[in-house]
Amino acid sequence: MRRAAQSWSQLLGCAILAVAPMTMTALAQDDPAQEDIIEEQIEEQPAEKPAIEEPAKQPKEAQEGEAKEETSAEADKQFAESFRGKTYQGDLEIEGWDDLGGGLVLPPVYVRQYQREDGTFLVLTSREVVPPTSNNPASYIVADALVVPPPKEGVDFTIACVQGEDETLRFMGEASKEDKEWWTDVKRAWEISIETGEIAEAKTKGVRCTNISWGQ
Repeated sequence: MRRAAQSWSQLLGCAILAVAPMTMTALAQDDPAQEDIIEEQIEEQPAEKPAIEEPAKQPKEAQEGEAKEETSAEADKQFAESFRGKTYQGDLEIEGWDDLGGGLVLPPVYVRQYQREDGTFLVLTSREVVPPTSNNPASYIVADALVVPPPKEGVDFTIACVQGEDETLRFMGEASKEDKEWWTDVKRAWEISIETGEIAEAKTKGVRCTNISWGQ
């Protein structure tokens, strides 16, 4: 009997130990305070920050190319401005630039067009200050200068343009090259002041440019 009592005691002890954890878990689930603690722990966990994509960087070669173009454009602008106020006699030759010709706009203003090997254009307007004599050519002073980058494909730059009914060649423009006497699809235009010779950007409406190759 004593051995049977001991066996029953051992069985009861094991049963109590097995039931105890389950009871504690159930109590924890039913306890609102325990639920609040769990929720607080979840809320306190820091939210994961979304990954921020860094902006794509331009290749070093592209950045250097853009900087070089800006430097070149600024250098050309300064080069053109250096001619303002310059006096000369006869034709003005510029090293590194081909003289494409020019002529009278209206007395005393003249215009001359040059082009560099890379396709860049240079335009100088001048005022006649001393008329020619039998012994000496006329003297001029540069009134203004304009640098025009190489036009896009299918487009050309010319100093022989007019606007509307005014037949005075005091306009310049970039126009689409067309197989006709006058180019009318003008992209950009500039006007030469017949009083001062200064160059200013103008509206393209009504501007047409001579096709110097027409009929050749």
